[in-house]
Amino acid sequence: MFFISGQPNARVERGLSFTSSNAPRGPLYLCQQNAWMDERVMLRWIEVVLKPYIETSPQDVVPIIFLDSYRCHMMGSVVQAIEELGCEVMHIPGGCTCVLQPIDVDFNKPFKSCYRNRLRNWMVQEAIMHGEINCPSREQVAQWIVTASEFLSTQTIHNAWRRTGLECFPKENYPHYSWYFETSDQEDDEDEEIIEISALCCER
Repeated sequence: MFFISGQPNARVERGLSFTSSNAPRGPLYLCQQNAWMDERVMLRWIEVVLKPYIETSPQDVVPIIFLDSYRCHMMGSVVQAIEELGCEVMHIPGGCTCVLQPIDVDFNKPFKSCYRNRLRNWMVQEAIMHGEINCPSREQVAQWIVTASEFLSTQTIHNAWRRTGLECFPKENYPHYSWYFETSDQEDDEDEEIIEISALCCER
């Protein structure tokens, strides 16, 4: 699911969802004024993304979802919607996502690196072909995000869970799970800046 800066249910949101759009098919496109997760977007995510996933779980298993302590994750309407699906909600205490949230622990770095490489390649091609760098379209950014997500292997995801201590994957299947590199604060800041630059371009 992608959420983009813009007015909900307006031109941008509707345009990206049209089958005639060049945006990747499959993801749900939603707009929020500041491109933040809010109650509306979160409830839509629960219905469209989480619910179908939970329906595939074995009947004797109670699914658990780990959420950070972001404001909309703590809302009663959000927690209730998740629990009504038969899923248990656990909130990660503030300041602990860097050690307990798999996305922060191992997922974000390779994802952002893949996204950054595609953005930089596009910027070089733009400079060579046009002598200047124009703003990428929302459709282009969406395609880069999809490509970066598909780049991540199942083992990478398992590694991220294992490093948090919350994993449930047999260790004999993945004996070498600490191979992912550590990142410096400078590299992380650079990745954040690249993401922000492309997001700002899409707002124009």
